[in-house]
Amino acid sequence: MGVNKSLMDKENENKIKALISLLEDDDEDIVSNAMEKLLSIGCEIAPFIAAEQDSENPLLRKRIHQILSIINIRNLRNNFASKINQGKTDLWESICESHLLWYERDNIQFLNNKYDALSSNFKEKGDFSIQNLARFMKENGFVTSIPGDLEADFYCIGKVLDTKIGADSILCAIAIKLAQDAGVKLNIGFNGRIFYIFSGDGIAIKPNDWKLRPNRGQFCKALDTETVIKNIIYKIYVCAAASDSYRYIYTIGNVLTQIGSSNKLVTLPYPFKVNKKNK
Repeated sequence: MGVNKSLMDKENENKIKALISLLEDDDEDIVSNAMEKLLSIGCEIAPFIAAEQDSENPLLRKRIHQILSIINIRNLRNNFASKINQGKTDLWESICESHLLWYERDNIQFLNNKYDALSSNFKEKGDFSIQNLARFMKENGFVTSIPGDLEADFYCIGKVLDTKIGADSILCAIAIKLAQDAGVKLNIGFNGRIFYIFSGDGIAIKPNDWKLRPNRGQFCKALDTETVIKNIIYKIYVCAAASDSYRYIYTIGNVLTQIGSSNKLVTLPYPFKVNKKNK
C-alpha cells in the first residue's frame, strides 16, 4: 500500500512547527533537544526557520538566529572540505579556512589584511630570491614552536602573523605565499620530521632556522594541498580533543573525515548533550 506524499509532507510540517514552538520554552534541556531534532531534519526546516527570524518573541528570535548560525558554519565547513577534494582551493586559502575552524568569528578578509602588511614589507625589498626570502622571515622574527608543544594558535594563521610563532607547516605557507605574490614559485615538502620549502634550482629551507640547504634526496617531492592541510586540521583536532571541547571535536572532526572521502560524522549532533555529573 502506497504512502500519501501530501500526508507525509503535512506530518513533517506539523513536526517542524511543533519543534520550533519548543524554542520558546524556558527549560534549556527542552530547547536543546528541540534544536538537535530540528538540525537533524536538514534543509526541510529552512522555510520554517526563515519565517521566524523576525519573531516578536526575543527569546525565539535569539534561538532561531543560533540555529541559522550553526547551519551557516556547517555549510562553510562542508564546502571547505568539498573544495579541497575537488582541488578548487590553494594552500593559502586552505590555511585561512583552517584558521576559521578554531576562530569562527574571524573571516578571510581579516586574515588577508594581516598578511598584506607583511607582503608590502617584503615587496619593498625588491629582491625576491629564495635567499632573501629566508633572510626576510628570520629578520621578521618568525620562529617555529617548540617540538611537542601543541597549541591551536600555532596552526591558526592569524595568530601566527601576530605572534610570529607557529608550526613549521604554517611558516612554510607564509613564505610560499610571499614568494608567490612576488612571482616566485616554491614548493612545500616534508622529510619525516619537519615541513620545509624548496625551489626548482636546488635550494631548500627549513623554517626552524631559515638556513639554506642543498635540495637533494628527501628534499625533492612537493606535497599537494590536501596532504598539507589535512595534517594541519588533524593537529587542530588534537588540540580540540586535549581541551575537551565537544563542539570543536565534532565540527573539526567532521571536516577531517570528509577530506579525501564523502564520509561525515553522525555522532555528537549539535547541541552536544553532556552528562553534567560526568563532564
